[in-house]
Amino acid sequence: MPVWIPILIVALVILYMLFMGSDAIAEIRVKDGEWKVSKGSFRKDFLQEVDHILQGTQGKGRIKVVNKYNRYQLQCEGNLSEGQEQQLRNIFPEEDHRSVCSALKKFK
Repeated sequence: MPVWIPILIVALVILYMLFMGSDAIAEIRVKDGEWKVSKGSFRKDFLQEVDHILQGTQGKGRIKVVNKYNRYQLQCEGNLSEGQEQQLRNIFPEEDHRSVCSALKKFK
């Protein structure tokens, strides 16, 4: 077996992990007005507001909570309008994820 084959396999695995892996702590997937929490958890009142904001949304998208510079931010991707994104950021309960993320850091 040529030497370059194992090197190629390792490189492909690393690239897959870089591009396909998610840095999201929590995530909501949106598809044609329906949404589902696909990772992590959110408060019930936040999810009720999300339901109200996302009514009538067409297409696909994701709403992710990510850790950036010791702050937990909401990132939106896909077919969400700027208004919807801003409404979601306004109601995002950052303090809930702050305690969850600090607990996760202890295990890393």
